[in-house]
Amino acid sequence: IVHRDLTSATRHIVSGPLYKVEKIPVAAMAGYAKGYGDPEWVASWETINIPFKPFGICRAFDINGDSMEPEIESGSTVIAIKADRSDIRDLRTYIVVTPDGVQCKEVRVSDKDDIVYLISKNPLYLPRHIPKSDVNELWEVWKKIKPGE
Repeated sequence: IVHRDLTSATRHIVSGPLYKVEKIPVAAMAGYAKGYGDPEWVASWETINIPFKPFGICRAFDINGDSMEPEIESGSTVIAIKADRSDIRDLRTYIVVTPDGVQCKEVRVSDKDDIVYLISKNPLYLPRHIPKSDVNELWEVWKKIKPGE
């Protein structure tokens, strides 16, 4: 058994490779809903390093607001994997990009009515529903980074 003094260690020390992910800042969220498909705009974004290897297309989104608390704190960054609209699964948390903007919500789907229900974890916010066709992009939340981590 190896003993190591951890008194000066922090949670921020990571051994192993780091992987770059494009980060969509809160200030860009409104524009993201309109310009999400522009590769030149995407190339101009800041990137962050994460200590876990993403699979598929991955993005980091800053979360602003308390609608998903306590699961996701305001000020957190979520790492999300691109998903296809046809693969939406119930009771998963997604970043949902619609013509109205970008939201982080738990999702329920009614295939019968082709409706997507956007549900906040905070009970102060009522669920809302949108037609599935209004979903321009969908990102399944994969990892959460709390503020200060």
